[in-house]
Amino acid sequence: LRMKTQVNLDIMSRKPFAGGTAFGSTGAYEHLAGTVHFALDPTDTSNAHVVDLELAPRNAAGLVEFSADIEMLVPVDQTKGNRRVLYDVNNRGNKTVMRAFNSAVSGNDLSAAGSTGNWFLL
Repeated sequence: LRMKTQVNLDIMSRKPFAGGTAFGSTGAYEHLAGTVHFALDPTDTSNAHVVDLELAPRNAAGLVEFSADIEMLVPVDQTKGNRRVLYDVNNRGNKTVMRAFNSAVSGNDLSAAGSTGNWFLL
């Protein structure tokens, strides 16, 4: 039995978010950055909605490989988190969640002054 979808996460950077500031009862967050690697089976019917997947080059196992950059804000003490994920779908590379929900300054640098906004989501 072969796994039809593969996902691997490589964390390349781990640093305190907002200088280690504690946000309410959740406390401090870490800013994780890295790459997520995917491999899909183009013959798997659950991947039929991926446009032109059958035309993409395949690895030795017959899977189509691709990757994406990923950034996450994670509570340092994960027992204090709410066990939920809020996923930001980038629009032309622009991060929008912190600006839309936290009234943060516009920009893609989560270490910039004002990137935490009003702390609503934190």
